[in-house]
Amino acid sequence: MREEERGFPLGAISAGVILIILAVAYLIYEPTINFSIIVDYFERMGNLKTFIKPPLFLFDPVVFFFNAVGAWSLILSGLRVVFQRSVRKAIRDITGAFFSFFIAFLLTNYAADIFGWQTTLAYFIIGIGVLVIVNGIIYFAFPERKVAKTK
Repeated sequence: MREEERGFPLGAISAGVILIILAVAYLIYEPTINFSIIVDYFERMGNLKTFIKPPLFLFDPVVFFFNAVGAWSLILSGLRVVFQRSVRKAIRDITGAFFSFFIAFLLTNYAADIFGWQTTLAYFIIGIGVLVIVNGIIYFAFPERKVAKTK
């Protein structure tokens, strides 16, 4: 039985938290965003028919978002443990948190010209591969317990 069906709506809570994170990122970074530069960026990329590094002012809100989502995932994992919910999901939340932090790290290094786009993409693909492998291991190492149905 899903958690929402048992009266513990972590999915709905998470959706609300993500919406709040998006709104907070907008409120914090909106004054620094120049929308005409964004339009010019996409027009230039379309005219050249190639990828161009996004304007630097766009990296800060995106990095903020991924760090905030990572932090929420750690909190969510803790909630699953405190309320004795799924161990498997709690561990998957932790791996998701580290993946969010990893994306923020990659974007920060790409923005600072430490990594080029090819290196950033390669590390991103490696990160996805590791995430898939770790989630597969978690799936088999932590089987879900069946909850007895009450009459």
